[in-house]
Amino acid sequence: MRKAEKERLITIIIIVALVGFISYLIYSWYLASQRILKIKINETEFGFRRDIREALKVKIENSSEIEKALWNPRLKNLTLVFVNSSDNLLVKIEFFEITYKLAQAYKLKNRSISIAGKAVESYEGLKGSEANVWIAVIPPYFTSHTKVWFKDWVVYIEGKNPKDLDLATIRFLLTVLNSTEFKS
Repeated sequence: MRKAEKERLITIIIIVALVGFISYLIYSWYLASQRILKIKINETEFGFRRDIREALKVKIENSSEIEKALWNPRLKNLTLVFVNSSDNLLVKIEFFEITYKLAQAYKLKNRSISIAGKAVESYEGLKGSEANVWIAVIPPYFTSHTKVWFKDWVVYIEGKNPKDLDLATIRFLLTVLNSTEFKS
């Protein structure tokens, strides 16, 4: 093989390797940029409006207690509570999301749980019970935080803006749906 042919072969190999490497980088970036909007648990698909990876970044406190409370065998009722505000439409959207997905999850586990909404005067001093867990959706009108937490049989879902409220709701639902009690 002549020197010119060797140089041409080496150049072709380098170009092919470079094109392959650049294609790999573009494909990796494309996959990373795709939003994950669905999870599948026990052959059942649950869809969400926002990226699940983003929702998983929302701070959650007492996640194991939330799981235990919502899969407790003594649980008979879920009460979704809210305080009237200009954000009522946002709260209704989150209530629908929670009600629909939890009803579907409970049905898959042959559980009959009553889910209802209730207006309250304040988010202060709320108390649910083992048989009736409350879920308080706190919209931007009342909070400057985004997090999910649990106290006195009440799950608090807070969002400092509409997007964060939606992400906090998804974070809550992912915690409940990914619990070992639901998967088993």
